[in-house]
Amino acid sequence: MNNLIPIEDLKQLSASKQYAPMLEYISKHRLAAFKSIANIGKSHTQFQSTMLDNTAPLGGLTFMRSRRQALGDIFHTETAIRSGVIKKKKSLVRIELFREKARIKREADANGQADIFELEAQILDIEAAKLESEIYDGDIYLAGAVRKLTKRYEDLHALEVKIREQLGKGPDYQITEQDEEDEEPEFHIIQAFSQALCAARSRGNVTDNGNFIYFQNLGIPSNMAQLDIEGFLAESEKKLRAHAEIGNEVVPADFNAWECSFLRRMYKKYKDCPAAFAGQRGLSTEISKLTTLGYVEKSNDNV
Repeated sequence: MNNLIPIEDLKQLSASKQYAPMLEYISKHRLAAFKSIANIGKSHTQFQSTMLDNTAPLGGLTFMRSRRQALGDIFHTETAIRSGVIKKKKSLVRIELFREKARIKREADANGQADIFELEAQILDIEAAKLESEIYDGDIYLAGAVRKLTKRYEDLHALEVKIREQLGKGPDYQITEQDEEDEEPEFHIIQAFSQALCAARSRGNVTDNGNFIYFQNLGIPSNMAQLDIEGFLAESEKKLRAHAEIGNEVVPADFNAWECSFLRRMYKKYKDCPAAFAGQRGLSTEISKLTTLGYVEKSNDNV
């Protein structure tokens, strides 16, 4: 087994014998630790990636945005793995080169300089050992990246199955940029109300300036949105007060599902606002035929 630190070398190089018991203790307990070290190869756990990383600005309550988050993670992880593999290949070649140079040093006619050549060979051996140690460290993170990548591909596959069902498409349908753009109004309206709810809960049921600006940018009348939020929070208060009564407990997961339903209702209520406001500004929310890869004409009735 490769060691994170060379125990025997430390024993020889240590200037104080006080460290000997510490090194013995490390030697005794490190085997069990090494069996779990592979788990640190991923910076985030699967749960953290699903529940905390898959949020705005990429992820969200809509399937297409969650897919976008998965694709972004896949791209960056694939890039990191590719760089790691290239670095490892280069290190393996350099190790072989150092070992061969050391062998040549030892076999060369030193002309009375055998000691110097041997020292140079030892330096080359140390350089090779250093690279071997770096490869071992890198392998832990490469393995973690492969595990992360596998999970994200699983997430991507599951999301695309659900998206095709939403679109009424078969299993061979390739989801397009156009499909992504079609869902964008839903994502942003839901995100605006989701953020506003969070802000209002901490501010006496009144949302904050930043989310009022978000509503304004989407063409949603902020005073109307505020009334919707106040109404939802008032109803929430009734549900939660009933929660304190015996036999009327509110199931937390059901309460969260109810909130998600409210957010989706807000999209249906305000879905026409962005296009109307864009028209007021002389702009259009229509998808560009020129810049959208794979654009096809279709009716805009998928809301």
